[in-house]
Amino acid sequence: MRKLITKGAIALGATVVFGLFAFTSENDSEYTTAEPLYKEKMEFNSNGELMRPSPDLYTSWIFVGSNVAPAELNTGNPTLFPGFHNTYMPPSDFEHFKKTGKFREGTQFIQVNVLTKRELNSGVGYSAGEIHTIKASVKSKKRFPDKPGNWGYFKWNDKHTNPPVASSKVQPTAKCNQCHVAFASDTDYVFLQNYPMLRLYDPNKKVDRTKI
Repeated sequence: MRKLITKGAIALGATVVFGLFAFTSENDSEYTTAEPLYKEKMEFNSNGELMRPSPDLYTSWIFVGSNVAPAELNTGNPTLFPGFHNTYMPPSDFEHFKKTGKFREGTQFIQVNVLTKRELNSGVGYSAGEIHTIKASVKSKKRFPDKPGNWGYFKWNDKHTNPPVASSKVQPTAKCNQCHVAFASDTDYVFLQNYPMLRLYDPNKKVDRTKI
């Protein structure tokens, strides 16, 4: 009986150890820690199009800031000025920026455009309505070698405007990059003036909001 138990314990221990090393070896090739419940970043499909992110993805990201451009104060066209521009950044990209003040290769942003409503429980102003559009930017020298700062921009219409699509081609340079070139060329084409969390943790303090 003692020999049987010993052999069984040894076999069980070997199985656990073997399984542990097999699991570790398999995951170390892709992750530095245990596999998360969902990917941390957006992914491209085989056609080079960026897949539409789910709310589960970007609500786990860092909210870096927002600006608001109500349609009624601009052209009156909610397609051009949908209101709130809520911007999110992957935690790992945010941590890298905090340490270096730079946007590394592969940095991503997601911008959730939300329609404005003149309905507040207190005060006079704007509240958030329905999601209008999802936009994104990705910094990649490999994918966008000819674009300013190697930034590519993407857009998905929401169900409240047009039927949503699963993926987005990179937007033409003249359509998106030109504004970033005109107003953010000194900050790697990212609007730091609109993102208080990036300004707060920028070690180089490239933007002084009090002087804007």
